[in-house]
Amino acid sequence: MQLEPRVQCLRAVEETPSPQGFRCVARFNVEIGPDLTLQGFRLVRTPTGTHQAYPPDTKDGSRSAALAPALRDLIADLAAIALEPSIVHHSTVAA
Repeated sequence: MQLEPRVQCLRAVEETPSPQGFRCVARFNVEIGPDLTLQGFRLVRTPTGTHQAYPPDTKDGSRSAALAPALRDLIADLAAIALEPSIVHHSTVAA
């Protein structure tokens, strides 16, 4: 069985960055297949500008799911692509 994750219900968020410079920029669900949807993922922009996807935390602060790095990276890439149209770009170049 080949997994083809799809990002659903993506919404951009503006959260204060962590002291290390990581900032949550979106929340979304991931449909892994027709029988499994994982809810409450966070898309985080790192200080270097890359994106990472994180499943929601449990009540005790641990991760609710463990994902293989390749799947986690694929989900982050899909979410970042889905987020791009909703980003407002502010030009600093004078017209």
